[in-house]
Amino acid sequence: MSQTLQQPQASPKGFRLSFNRQLVAPIDFAQFPFHYAAVTGNHLLALFLYSQGLSPEGKLFSLASFSAEGLSGETPWRHALQASPSQAALLAGDKKAAHILTLIEKDVPLCWTHSNHCKFPADFRKQVAAMVSGVASSPTMLRLPALARQQIIDDLAASSSRRDVWQVDDPRVWAGSWSELLDPVLYENGLKLLPSPEEAPAEQDGQPPPQQQQQQQPAEFLPICYQLRLNNHPRRRMNFFRACMHNAAIMGVSFFMLEISLYAMKQLAQQRMVKRK
Repeated sequence: MSQTLQQPQASPKGFRLSFNRQLVAPIDFAQFPFHYAAVTGNHLLALFLYSQGLSPEGKLFSLASFSAEGLSGETPWRHALQASPSQAALLAGDKKAAHILTLIEKDVPLCWTHSNHCKFPADFRKQVAAMVSGVASSPTMLRLPALARQQIIDDLAASSSRRDVWQVDDPRVWAGSWSELLDPVLYENGLKLLPSPEEAPAEQDGQPPPQQQQQQQPAEFLPICYQLRLNNHPRRRMNFFRACMHNAAIMGVSFFMLEISLYAMKQLAQQRMVKRK
C-alpha cells in the first residue's frame, strides 16, 4: 500500500496590498502629531503645535503598501502610498483642517509683518497692495500723521491675514490662550513635544523657526506703504522747504535780472530818442 506524500505548496506569486494598522487603530500622537490633528479634525491643535515652533517638515504617513514579486519571483517591487497632514485631513473629510495644514506645510507665518509679507499667498499680497493704494489716494487718510496712517495699514493687513488667509476669527487663538481652547490632555501632550531650549531651532543655527522667520522687506509692498510714512518725515519736510526756498530764490533773481534788463532797454531807448532830436 503506497502512500502519497503531499508536498508543501509555495506561496503564490503576484500582487499584494497591505494597509497600515494605524488606519484602524489611533495614530501615534507623539510620532505624527500633525497627522493626528488632521485625522481627528482638530485644526486648533495644529495651530498650537505650529505656534510653538513645530513643523511637519515633510513627514509623511504610510497609508498602504503595494508589493509584487511576479510569477518567477525574481523582480520584487515595493511601493508605499503616503499622505501629508493636509492630505490626511482631506481623507478624513475635514476642509478646515486641510486648509490650515496646507498653510502650515508651506511655512506661512501666523502673524503678518512687513518682513514676512512675501511668505503669504500671492492673492493676499495683491489684496494688501490694492488696500494700500486705496489708502494712499484717500483724502481723509492723507490728513492723518504718517505714523497713524502706517499703524492703520498694519492693523488692516494683520486683520486681513487672520480672516482671509488663516480663516480663524477666534481672538483666543491670536492671544495664545491655548489652555482654554484645547483639551487638557492634548495640551499637556503637546507641551511634551516641544524641544528644550538647547534643542530649539533658534539655538541650533541662529535662526527662528520657519513660521517665525522675518525675511527682507518685499519690494512690491514697500514703495507704496513706506512712501506714506516718508512724506511727513521731518527731514523730508525740511528738504522740501529748502527746495522751495531755493526755487523761490532763483525765481526772485530771475525777476530782478528781468527788471534790470527792461530798465536798461528803456534808458537806451530814451537816449536814442534824444540824439535824434
